[in-house]
Amino acid sequence: VFVSPSCASCNKSVTDLVKKGIPFDLFVVGSRNDDLVIREWAKSAGIPPEQVRSRQITLNHDSGQWLDLGGLSGTLPAAFKRAGNQWLPVEL
Repeated sequence: VFVSPSCASCNKSVTDLVKKGIPFDLFVVGSRNDDLVIREWAKSAGIPPEQVRSRQITLNHDSGQWLDLGGLSGTLPAAFKRAGNQWLPVEL
């Protein structure tokens, strides 16, 4: 799941995933490799720290993956699922 700290609808989408108990990897676009940005965003989205510790949810800096998936023309939040060697968009 790709989000941005400045994306208002991203919080709701991630909160919904958490409530459904769906494990996911979170990539924060525009975090400038600042762990505090990710931690604060995760806290505001209601991501339980115990789910991060147990690796049900991972918190990651986007290191170009969003651009690799065509992010310049897409909107956030966005979710993808790996199918073999392909990444397929998933409805949030």
